[in-house]
Amino acid sequence: MRVSSINLYRNSLQGVLNGQEQVQKTNLHLMTNKRLLTSADGPSDMSKTMFLSTEITLTEQHLKNGTLLESALNFEESVLGGMTTAMQRARVLGIQSGDGINGQSERDSLAKELRQIQAQLLDFANSQNADGSYVFSGFQTHKQTYAYDGSKYTYQGDSGENELKVSGSVYIQSNDTGKEVFDNVFERFKTNDTSANISTVVESQRSYDSFYNQNYDPITPANNTFQVQTTAGAPDTYEILDSGGASLVPL
Repeated sequence: MRVSSINLYRNSLQGVLNGQEQVQKTNLHLMTNKRLLTSADGPSDMSKTMFLSTEITLTEQHLKNGTLLESALNFEESVLGGMTTAMQRARVLGIQSGDGINGQSERDSLAKELRQIQAQLLDFANSQNADGSYVFSGFQTHKQTYAYDGSKYTYQGDSGENELKVSGSVYIQSNDTGKEVFDNVFERFKTNDTSANISTVVESQRSYDSFYNQNYDPITPANNTFQVQTTAGAPDTYEILDSGGASLVPL
């Protein structure tokens, strides 16, 4: 069998090229310090590697989310702590204002500080984080949380609650809305006068709350209408009648 010179040359050249390719591949393995560069280096091992790389990326993101979550909650806690301190100071000033020895200048000074605390509380409610987002506005982070027109406060956010994923199946809320923290609070029980000839005032909130708890009917609203019947005399007396006309123990 005769082998032509051209075939011999081609085979020799191909062997050299294959050797160079192998050398380059070996050098690439050494430079990257990786055994698997393409799926051809080991299909099964490459599949496992891709899976583990994805898991590492997800874990790193979860760790970042945990850091962001901790930062957000720490900031919110700091804001609420500042509000608590301000309200405690306002309570102290309220007690001081009831002292009969205060002159006009002292009362003016107390009133001035209370107005400052009022403005400070509004600033706390409108707190912004490092990127300028309003903390208590829900999803409406670009809107100022509360607006004040001189007589009332208006919530301008929504009820949106952001969540961050900190593991494969765990999501943790990363914010609280102003509606939830500041608006949804228990309001003091009070009367609603339906007669133009009489006006009622709650002097003892504790006693009135007790009366409310004993007599309020959450099922039938009509049962929550009461009458105050007065009798002139020395001294004047009164009694409270329920919706059926039965006498109740006076407050």
